[in-house]
Amino acid sequence: SQFIELGLGQWISVGYEHTGDAIETPTNVNTSMYATAESTVSVAFEDLNTTYVKLNLPVLTGAYLKMGSTEVDLNIKETTKSGRAYKNVSTSGSVTALGYQNYIGETGFGIRFEGAYLEFDNVSTDNGIGAAAGSAANGGRNQVDVSDMQGLQGKIALTYTFGRN
Repeated sequence: SQFIELGLGQWISVGYEHTGDAIETPTNVNTSMYATAESTVSVAFEDLNTTYVKLNLPVLTGAYLKMGSTEVDLNIKETTKSGRAYKNVSTSGSVTALGYQNYIGETGFGIRFEGAYLEFDNVSTDNGIGAAAGSAANGGRNQVDVSDMQGLQGKIALTYTFGRN
């Protein structure tokens, strides 16, 4: 990920972070004896963007608390016997992190260690079949609802502060 941060004095900073690489779930495989073909599904969390406020803690030099909001795209990758695809969706949420930053000597370089808790809003997606199509009572439409999406994130970052005395 890459981030940019603007200090608003000694204690508060605001920042924006972009994670361009996808974070993928394991693949779930359905090999039901009733299915004529194997179905698989996995999700890639892509383009995770975080906007945050960082508060330096005066109790311990270098320690900080970070809170903000996130947005992410969910790329749903599946193979089904029907050949229908589930729609990709986007969601937003919140992030809370606790970290520690230490500068390397008198340089502008620093190293940052951070642990974060992410929580995302509920999402819903379907296979694109309307209720009137097909022969099943629901028209062959399948819908997936996901709630309580949460995650933990650990980070080690090399930082550089411009204009550090």
